[in-house]
Amino acid sequence: GSFFRRVRIICSIQFHGQHRMANGTITFAKVRHLPLKIFYGSDEEGLVDIHKKIPNVTSHKVVLTTPFGCHHTKMMLFFYKDQSMRVVISTANLYEEDWHNRVQGLWISEQLPALSEEISHNEEGESVTSFRQDLIKYLSSYNLTTIQPIIARIRKTDFRSVNVFFVSSVPGSHD
Repeated sequence: GSFFRRVRIICSIQFHGQHRMANGTITFAKVRHLPLKIFYGSDEEGLVDIHKKIPNVTSHKVVLTTPFGCHHTKMMLFFYKDQSMRVVISTANLYEEDWHNRVQGLWISEQLPALSEEISHNEEGESVTSFRQDLIKYLSSYNLTTIQPIIARIRKTDFRSVNVFFVSSVPGSHD
């Protein structure tokens, strides 16, 4: 479809609570050869060392600060050659049964352009719903150094066309 044709995807970031790997492989046919980072919650055999089988795929287990919560995010970030990006939020985990046997919801942003290099203040490019700010705040809660380059890229993206709210939930105790 047109999702993959507009501008070439250069990398994909996947945040999901559960993954089921079909025979230890990633089945993103159109992006199989591209860099892929997977952030996951529940233990999944094959994900810890996936980079040994598929060198362009890295996995990161989300370690929670409390035993009374779970990583349940279902979000994809796609980054494109022209420096634009797209956010996809779903109700489905990354396993076939969720996509084929259950009714699921999916929100796909427009392809969000990069901000011009001259823009230096953070308010420029924000949506009326503060989607970018809330997404960055959520990603920062992971407290992982591997997420910092993703956050930096999001800060340089124009979210003004987004007219929905980003509602997140972060397990743990909060001040």
